[in-house]
Amino acid sequence: MVSVRFARDGWRAALDSAATTAGAPDVKRTRDGWHPTRVVHLAAGEIVAKTFVMSRHLTRVVHLAAVACVTPFQPASSLATYWVGHLRQTAAQAGRWLFALLLLLVVCGPLLSGCGGGLAIPNDEASTDGRLKVIASIFAPYDFCQQVTKDKADVSMLVPPGIETHSYEPTPADIVALGQADVFVYTGGESDAWLEDTLASLDNDNLKLVRLMDSVPLLEEVQLEGMQEEVDEAAPTNSEATDKREPAKEDPEADEHVWTSVANAEIIVKQLSGILGSLDPANAEDYQHNALTYLDELKQLDARFRAVVDGAARKTVVFADRFPFRYLAHEYGLECYAAFSGCSTAVDTNPQTIAFLIDQVNERRLPSVFYIELSSHRIADTVAEATGCGKLLLHSCHNISQSDFEAGLDYLTLMYRNANNLEAALS
Repeated sequence: MVSVRFARDGWRAALDSAATTAGAPDVKRTRDGWHPTRVVHLAAGEIVAKTFVMSRHLTRVVHLAAVACVTPFQPASSLATYWVGHLRQTAAQAGRWLFALLLLLVVCGPLLSGCGGGLAIPNDEASTDGRLKVIASIFAPYDFCQQVTKDKADVSMLVPPGIETHSYEPTPADIVALGQADVFVYTGGESDAWLEDTLASLDNDNLKLVRLMDSVPLLEEVQLEGMQEEVDEAAPTNSEATDKREPAKEDPEADEHVWTSVANAEIIVKQLSGILGSLDPANAEDYQHNALTYLDELKQLDARFRAVVDGAARKTVVFADRFPFRYLAHEYGLECYAAFSGCSTAVDTNPQTIAFLIDQVNERRLPSVFYIELSSHRIADTVAEATGCGKLLLHSCHNISQSDFEAGLDYLTLMYRNANNLEAALS
């Protein structure tokens, strides 16, 4: 995975540098990624710009060497001038061609042989072995597909481990990989808005799209009591009007974090088993067997959560962070308070919201507050310091850290940890 990250970063850095060096400030990376023709133009601009810079350095070196050689022979100044000019011209041409070749390999290498985002573009061996190629946008469906297919399919994750999924931007290699995939599994909610244009632009009529929000009954995203409300960023820009901005008033949207309910995870796994089996008949029986085994494990996990809540002294929890647990809370009958909604892009909240969360902890004598994965947990730190309570992680399984990914952590492991932390918070 280390090579994946460096390949991706190298590609992006080259494009960013090209946009500046080639004098194209109006060409910017958008939320739906780089347009392929812009990629070519920017790469070409980078090659030309860097080639001339290098050739100037080579020319100067050769020029100084030539002058040093002919200085003792001043009578032959005309001959020296000729050879100096010839050497300078030759060095310039050689420098341009040599550096253009090297830069072409550096810029295009990650796209041709490496990775983009969190997935590897299939190499020649992988692309000819006939195995089903499955890409999942985030961790939870990625792990579900892994559990169903085991080693019978190539399963990869679009968003790299450790990356905040709500602000992710696809790379050119991501788009190439999606164009070669057989199945793409994604949430289909607000945080996947950038995917719509990307998917529409793909030249892959055989790509099977699986949208998790089409798989289970949906719940509306809620504005919990005390939660910081989203503001209308399109409000007037003058200071007086900005101070009077009203919370955005929009129709309620469906919450997209459907997999946080174990019961929903069971439904999704059953659906994935059927879809993957229909696309790969040779391994359909194995997929069904793997799914049934995994479903038994999910049922045990569900029973663990129900036992925790049923035997708890309280049913209230506080999230001093975002709240991507609408389905989990609904499934197990929890009362929740939180700083932000599940898909909020805010990182800091207002004093009123923090004060409200502190009051809830104090009034209810809660032993702990929750924060979520890949969070700075600054708000949780503030609430814990003010109340003397503890802090616990409740993992939404939206994405995991690089170290957890490399350690092989899965949905079951993370959710069992959630059940243990929930038990401590409800004691």
